[in-house]
Amino acid sequence: MFLRVVTCLTLLFFLGPWALAQQGFGISAGLNSSRIHIKQSETPNTFYEGYHSIVNLNFSGQYEFQLYQNLDLRLRFGYSGKGYGYTSENSNVYMVGSDEFSEYSRIESKVRLSYLDFTPTLNYNKSIGSKTNLYALFGPYCSFAFSGSSRTTQTYAYSNPFSSSDLIQLNHETIDFGAEGDGINVVDFGISSGIGISIQRFFIETSYDLGLSNIDMSNDSDFRVLNRTLSIRLGYILF
Repeated sequence: MFLRVVTCLTLLFFLGPWALAQQGFGISAGLNSSRIHIKQSETPNTFYEGYHSIVNLNFSGQYEFQLYQNLDLRLRFGYSGKGYGYTSENSNVYMVGSDEFSEYSRIESKVRLSYLDFTPTLNYNKSIGSKTNLYALFGPYCSFAFSGSSRTTQTYAYSNPFSSSDLIQLNHETIDFGAEGDGINVVDFGISSGIGISIQRFFIETSYDLGLSNIDMSNDSDFRVLNRTLSIRLGYILF
């Protein structure tokens, strides 16, 4: 990790004076649709039933400079909300003689993870007018989790010819990262790609982060949990 930071700083040191001639500083904010992808050796590429996407926020600042005529390098740093939802629902109706009995249970959980996100990407630009550009971006991302929480609602209902009962239980916990905590890794990295359009100083883009690192630290090596994040951003180039 230290070597990567030193390499980036060295590149910026040598490229900095040249890049100042054609640079851009911008800000952006938007929404993430995030989920997890679970893989096991016996069931590869399987997205487990019950897990689903949740919506989070993102906001960031960026520095972009031109490498060639249509190719830019963008360095983006900011906040990215990730996580996942899980829902499990079961119901059972059975008869005892002529009497009907029923049971219903539901578990609904949301895990929200907050990351500091660094994404250096190559951006290929194509002008479609004097003030409008289309662009595509591709590059790695590296994220560091700094907070997380889980919220779970459990519902249970039971009825028979003589009585009925309902129980709702709400649990809210703060996530403790690391193998000795809740087993979620602090570091997440992968590949980011996307497309966007800029009109004068405004831009809107959508990107997809494909996690390559296993964020689960509590299971065997053949069990992998990977982040998947679809983002949309609206931004403005300050200067």
